[in-house]
Amino acid sequence: SYSIPRTFYVSPAGHDHWSGLNSEPTADGLDGPFGSIHRAQEALRELKAAGHLQGPATVYIRGGNYGLPETLVFTHADSGTETSPITFRAYPNEKPVLSGGRQIRGWRQLDEGPLWVADVPLGWSFNQLFVNGKRATRARIPNTGYLRSAGPLPGISNPQAERDNPAAKRGFRVKPEDLQLWPDMTDAIFVVYHSWATSLHHVDTVNTAANTVTFLQPAHWPMGYWEREQRYHVENLFSALDSPGEWYLDEGESLLYYWPREDEQMTEAVVIAPILRQLV
Repeated sequence: SYSIPRTFYVSPAGHDHWSGLNSEPTADGLDGPFGSIHRAQEALRELKAAGHLQGPATVYIRGGNYGLPETLVFTHADSGTETSPITFRAYPNEKPVLSGGRQIRGWRQLDEGPLWVADVPLGWSFNQLFVNGKRATRARIPNTGYLRSAGPLPGISNPQAERDNPAAKRGFRVKPEDLQLWPDMTDAIFVVYHSWATSLHHVDTVNTAANTVTFLQPAHWPMGYWEREQRYHVENLFSALDSPGEWYLDEGESLLYYWPREDEQMTEAVVIAPILRQLV
């Protein structure tokens, strides 16, 4: 018997219906590399299941960006052996990039002002945005630093004694002058500062008479546990979209708003938001 090396290629210029045996498309355009790492996985699994994977097998991934529609999962089905190792590696001197993001296109200027808007798929929620490879800032109040609460919710006199009380972890009293800053709370995210961590919260209720805000999700610590006047800031408010490099996502209308920086042309910009929580 003898070893039969197996080599496959993946490229952004490839197609999954090609053989994957060529490092670049053929002159006639009828064959070439695979277009996805997932297809290369399938090809090796098929060879392995048929008993044809004898000798080393390598998948060379050409340079470029690979947007993953789902997490890339390797299992025992992808494992090689001592005599038939399986290797996924970058093509020599090239840099492939695995991305868990999706590009957002179709930008249009809003009423000839500084803001641009684009449609996003229904139900797509994300916390980060990158424009031409640079992280953008989710519109927030204040733009820098933080606000302070007016203390724990009514009825919570000693937050340190309320360690196991979920109600103590779901909101706080707000200074009246700060409460007036948020006319649009539907998509708002409260970022609450604890001793060494932060917690993120969607709004449940805002009581303008009692000057309180409560959250849908409790924090790990009671509000005011570490500092009675809890530090926080508020993100994803349309009213806070006031500076270049900031964005706001209207989930209800499936619209993304962005204020471009001086060097950004939105008709040409590459705007990417994450769709995956885990790449591999």
